[in-house]
Amino acid sequence: MTGFGAATVPLGARSRGSLSVEVKSVNQRFLDLKLSLPKEYVVWEGEVRKFVQDRVGRGRVEIYVSRSVTPSERPRVEIDEELAQAYVLQWRKLKRKLRVGGEIDLSLLKGIPDLYRPRENSTVTGRERSVLLRGLSTAFTEFNRARAREGAHLADDIRRRIDALESLAGGMAARATASREDTRRRIEERMRELLEGKVDESRVVQEAAFQAERGDVTEEIVRLRSHLGGLRDLLDRGDGIGKRIDFLLQEVQREVNTVAAKSSDLRLTQLAVEAKGEVEKIREQVQNIE
Repeated sequence: MTGFGAATVPLGARSRGSLSVEVKSVNQRFLDLKLSLPKEYVVWEGEVRKFVQDRVGRGRVEIYVSRSVTPSERPRVEIDEELAQAYVLQWRKLKRKLRVGGEIDLSLLKGIPDLYRPRENSTVTGRERSVLLRGLSTAFTEFNRARAREGAHLADDIRRRIDALESLAGGMAARATASREDTRRRIEERMRELLEGKVDESRVVQEAAFQAERGDVTEEIVRLRSHLGGLRDLLDRGDGIGKRIDFLLQEVQREVNTVAAKSSDLRLTQLAVEAKGEVEKIREQVQNIE
């Protein structure tokens, strides 16, 4: 499900600054996690991943963590003196080789990016781990509230479609009874026409009943109604039901397909086609549910 959560927490008394955490997700069948952490926090990436995996089962989840510190806490810049000496040495060699005059100026060093590097703040490690986890926890509280709101809307929509399917199942059950009698009567009449008066009534009745039974979908409709009841029960259970609903929907789809395949009644087939449409809409929604 889609969701968004954010939090900003202070780094603490020793490190004047703050930590910002942003969590957002979009719908996806499986869990796909993207992390963006400050380089100081890379050592805790595995812990952050587990934190998310324990709380999210599906979706593309993106987590952005940024660390903002006051100027007194910012890393200081160091110069790689050995590298600078190597450059100066090479320039002196070049100067002698080309026999040019003048002095070697420090301005020559300004364009060398590898010469400068920030001095890492060693106090970050360990002390800010709890700050990171607290920020994640606060952001996920808001994130989960947003997902709960969307989940409630999804559940309402799915319940309405289950209502529609139960209504269609009732229509199919009523039509199946009438269709069975129509089929039996139609087969009896057709057999009498083909036999042209040479009729074994018991044989005609037996064959007509057999053919009508082959097209009977009563058992499929009973199972369909049972599966719909199971879907309602799953919706009432809460989290962690997406895959189970998806599995149960496959059984619903199978029963509806069988009704459509066995029936020779136009109205019964139309009802089955309508039911297929409702099932497909539910399946689309279920991809967003954990």
